[in-house]
Amino acid sequence: MSDSEIQIHRIFISATPERVWAAVTSAEFSRLYGYAGDVDYDLRAGGHFEHRAGEDMKAVGMPDVVVTGEVLEADPPRRLVQTWAPVWIEDEEPGTLTWEIEPSAQARSV
Repeated sequence: MSDSEIQIHRIFISATPERVWAAVTSAEFSRLYGYAGDVDYDLRAGGHFEHRAGEDMKAVGMPDVVVTGEVLEADPPRRLVQTWAPVWIEDEEPGTLTWEIEPSAQARSV
């Protein structure tokens, strides 16, 4: 991906913004719904982020920590901006990942 390339993915989840925030930032949810490994966030600007490998990932030779980054902005439960650097890709600048969490009209009416 080039430096100027931007990808936008929009996902609709039947949950409150607070529940989605917890799913993104907590180890409990990342084990269940992510890549089966724990995430760890220091949710303040300049804070550290890492995603640790689950047992299946370790079984295929992945290291204990598979993604690292820095929290650039945290506004729970609405917005999280972080860098994202997979350790298996060498000599590449970290990408920026932005989570914008908004209640949908459908979720508000439920």
